[in-house]
Amino acid sequence: MNSSKYISRQRLCDGKNDCSYKDDENCPLINETCSTLTSETLSKCTAKDKCISSQLVRDGKCDCGNDDYGLCPDEDIDDYSIRKYISFPIICDGFTELEPIMIDGKNETDETECDY
Repeated sequence: MNSSKYISRQRLCDGKNDCSYKDDENCPLINETCSTLTSETLSKCTAKDKCISSQLVRDGKCDCGNDDYGLCPDEDIDDYSIRKYISFPIICDGFTELEPIMIDGKNETDETECDY
């Protein structure tokens, strides 16, 4: 990091440049030290090796990026946990438990391409 300015940890990776060299938004460099920072100020993205400011969680924007299933872990935290760990017995059981997601122009669910 090049800037000599001290800022609050809450202002790291929050999308606003607070330092003259924009060091506070150099998230790959900050992510290397993410584990040493308190979890109250930075949140680890579950789908990617990335940390974001805790202020960006549930702010209406997908800051971590969508995962392979089209879910946004920093916005739909409760839904993400449920859907990520969906149990095998409810797939292809005749009931649609997951919201449809668009894949290659088609709506896909937990019942897509099931042989009944």
